[in-house]
Amino acid sequence: MLKLYQRYTLSEMTLPFIGGVGIFAVILVGNLIFFLINPLAQRIITLSDLWKLILFKLPSFLTLSLPPAMLFGTSLATARLGREGETTAMRMAGLPLRKIFSSFLIAGFLTSAFSFLLSEELVPQGNRKAQRILQTVWFGQATPVPLERVFFQSDKYTFYIDRVEKFGNEVKLYNVLVMEMKGGSFPNLYTASWGACDRDSKIWKLYDGILHILDDRGYVRQEVKFTHAELSLERPFQDIWLTHRTPEEMSAKELWKEIKTWKKSGVRSVEIMLMEFHCKFAIPFACLILAMIAPPFAHRFARKGGSIGGFLVAILLFFVYYNAYLLFRMLGTNHLLPPFLAAWAPNIIFGAFGLYIFFKE
Repeated sequence: MLKLYQRYTLSEMTLPFIGGVGIFAVILVGNLIFFLINPLAQRIITLSDLWKLILFKLPSFLTLSLPPAMLFGTSLATARLGREGETTAMRMAGLPLRKIFSSFLIAGFLTSAFSFLLSEELVPQGNRKAQRILQTVWFGQATPVPLERVFFQSDKYTFYIDRVEKFGNEVKLYNVLVMEMKGGSFPNLYTASWGACDRDSKIWKLYDGILHILDDRGYVRQEVKFTHAELSLERPFQDIWLTHRTPEEMSAKELWKEIKTWKKSGVRSVEIMLMEFHCKFAIPFACLILAMIAPPFAHRFARKGGSIGGFLVAILLFFVYYNAYLLFRMLGTNHLLPPFLAAWAPNIIFGAFGLYIFFKE
């Protein structure tokens, strides 16, 4: 009988879950279109490019939609079952809520696994293709939205730049890390507070930085402070821009490879990269966490509020979880928390509280 009831609970959550995925995906698509209204009006981007962009970004939007959809699906299903008295009947038969709602945990685990596979296989490829279209928009706008955490590769240099802004034909770079390769030996490293270059220039200017010269064993042999340094490249910035990648365009494996490269070079400031790496696991895992914490809350409000109560519980939990995610991410970005905690703290807090109320019931 328990297995029959668990299958029934899964069937109850299927429709609101699919509806939630669709609703949140449409919201994200709407935000993308709103962002591109000016480029469309200025004919920097065509409608054909817009449809391609939406198609390429769809896997990313689905990944972001799965956790809130799981939250709404389990909350609404629990509220409906409680309103109709079916949960009460099962409890009177001697079954605790943790067994009744165990099917939600299975659904949450499977959704987390699917979300992770999607983020590893399809999301980086889609984001990479979408980014190539957005590059045209970025260069075409007079004051484009700044870009954050981007990688460049050019000649013997590898760049990691925390923030990139464009002012007319000039490009400004903030918190710059540059690895200058030297054949088979360890690279020289430049760290600079900021830099600048023209979009058609091959000269990059770095300001307020330090040149780290490494020996054959990778230890820092000499550190030279500079107020101004210039790097001469073989290609202008606009051409190099075509090779840039953000963490969103990389799988966890690719990002980890970049992190190891920078660690070996002696650069210790890879906390933001590490936070992005942990987020690639924490965000999919949120499906399981929210599937565990939503049913007990929704069950408490089922008798009084019915489906409306479940809907309100879902909104409240989503609001708290999302803002907690933004808060801890901000703390990690500002180096106030270790990367692991910045990415996983919302899941740890909600997961611990969810386990408590799940088994208490």
